[in-house]
Amino acid sequence: MADDGGKGNDSGGVMLNQMQGEFHPQGFLSLVGWVERSYFNERGGAIIDPAFLTTPQRTEIMEIGFRSSFASGIAMALLFPLAIGVMDRHIAIFGAVIPTWFDLFCGLLLALIFPLGYSCFLAYIASQHLGGYTRAMITNLLGGVAMAAMIKMVVLFIGFHVIYFKVVNGPNVAWVLKHLSSFKLSYNTSLSIYAWIMDFRPVFIKSAYYVAVSSIVFIAIPYVSMLLTQRRNKKLITSGVYNVFNTEK
Repeated sequence: MADDGGKGNDSGGVMLNQMQGEFHPQGFLSLVGWVERSYFNERGGAIIDPAFLTTPQRTEIMEIGFRSSFASGIAMALLFPLAIGVMDRHIAIFGAVIPTWFDLFCGLLLALIFPLGYSCFLAYIASQHLGGYTRAMITNLLGGVAMAAMIKMVVLFIGFHVIYFKVVNGPNVAWVLKHLSSFKLSYNTSLSIYAWIMDFRPVFIKSAYYVAVSSIVFIAIPYVSMLLTQRRNKKLITSGVYNVFNTEK
C-alpha cells in the first residue's frame, strides 16, 4: 500500500497520494483489520492524509460502532435484572437458598462481562492510531459507540422505571394471578408468587442505575485509552521517532 502511488518526503517517509480503491468495511472485524493495517503502515513510515477517509466511509464506520454497541445493550437489558436479583438474594444462581459471596460475584460478572469485555477490546482498538488517518477512523468508531450507548442508557433507564411503576405493580400482578386460576393455583401459592414479585420489583430501579453507571464506564474506557495513546504519540512524534500526517496543530 505504501509502495504504489506514493512518493518520498524529506523525512524519509512515504506520502500516499492515492488509494487503491475506496475501502468499505463489511463489519466490525473487517474495520478492526483495516485500522490495524493502517496503523502498521503509519508506523512503517507511510504518511496517510486523513482526507483519504471520505464522508461515506466515516458514516459507515460510525454506523458499525453504533450497531456493535447496541449488542452490548441487549445483553445488559436481559442480564442486569437477573444479576441484581442474585445480589439481592431473590434468585439462587447455583441453587443455594442463601447465595455465597462467590454466587454474588458470578451474578454481577454475568451482567458485566460482555459490556466490559467489549469496552476493553475497544480500548485496544483505540490505541491503534498514530497519524491523522487512523485517529479519524477511531474517532468515528467511538462516536458511533458512544451515541448508541447513550441512547441505550436512556431507553433502558426509562424502560426499567416504566416496568417498576406501570407494569409490575400490585394491581397488575394481582390481576394476572387472578386470571391464572385456570391453572388451579392454590391460594397460598398465589400469595407466595405475589410476595416474591413484589420483593423482586425494586430490582428494576436498581438495574436502571446500574445500567447508567456501567454505560458511562463502558464509554469512558476506550476514550481514556485513546487520550493516553495520543499523549504517547505526541512524545514520539516530537522526538522524531515517527513522521506522520498529523492534523493537530
